[in-house]
Amino acid sequence: MSPAAGRLLTAAARGQAIAAFRRLPIERTTVLYESFAGNGMLCSPEAIYRGLRADPRYAHLRHVWVLDDPARHPDVLAELAGDDRVRVVTRRSAGYFRALGTAGFLVNNATFPAEFSKRPGQVYCNTWHGTPIKRMGFDVAGGAAAAGNIVRNFLHADVLLSASPFMTEQLYAQAYRLRNLFPGQVLEAGYPRMDRQFVPREQARAQLAARGVALGPGRVVLYAPTWRGTSFTDPRDDSAAVVARLEQLRARLAGEWTVLVKVHQAVFDAARGVPALRGALVDNDLPTNQVLAATDVLVADYSSVVVDFLALDRPIVLHA
Repeated sequence: MSPAAGRLLTAAARGQAIAAFRRLPIERTTVLYESFAGNGMLCSPEAIYRGLRADPRYAHLRHVWVLDDPARHPDVLAELAGDDRVRVVTRRSAGYFRALGTAGFLVNNATFPAEFSKRPGQVYCNTWHGTPIKRMGFDVAGGAAAAGNIVRNFLHADVLLSASPFMTEQLYAQAYRLRNLFPGQVLEAGYPRMDRQFVPREQARAQLAARGVALGPGRVVLYAPTWRGTSFTDPRDDSAAVVARLEQLRARLAGEWTVLVKVHQAVFDAARGVPALRGALVDNDLPTNQVLAATDVLVADYSSVVVDFLALDRPIVLHA
């Protein structure tokens, strides 16, 4: 990654740079991926990337991964190092806005920033990051203001990926008011990220062990609460409550079970600094669905991970 690719811009310089980048030719064989505002190589964008890389029909493609701070993701950098078909850009840097304005294909599981505007000739696939089992968008009291950039991204998209008819109706049509408004295609094809779940458990356990997750010989229970609070960008730190529930689970399941904790990526930075979670906390850069493959019982609240886990037909305990 060049120094320019990681350099953040002032507001004035950013506007001038974006205008200049939008006059550059579109690179029709380049795919840009962003997950959770650059918080890792995660979710369905990661699965799509790996699918394209593994398919010889798409060997001609070049790939750009967006990270919020590359230094925070050493495993990602180590994996991509030395591969001349892949590069990393820092979110909201000059290199980021150039790639955003010139990549032929754009894949995001959340939203690009307010400065983004899709150019003619670009193809944008929004995979969204979960089937909602809570209120979202306009269904939340006072939620219209916070929904603005999400709706704008959806309307820019050529394809909205949907895991099911339920998600199409609840999220796109109702919560974000896209019924009779969205001009593109809603593709009810399932989530690419879920393919990771359908591997033998022993294979999944070996993959987790290779990533430093300590597993005992018995069964695995995963506690996976979602974030709490009123702002995704400033979630409530519930680390103390997570620790208390972890200790309760360990006390009840002593000996036979390994108890793991997978917190929402929005609160991972707070959780990883808590000593009591060490040894149980699953790293944010480890795809959640890979962890689900090794899980025997899921304990969750209203996290969309519940919907993914249903496909495995294994026990779920709702602790809302």
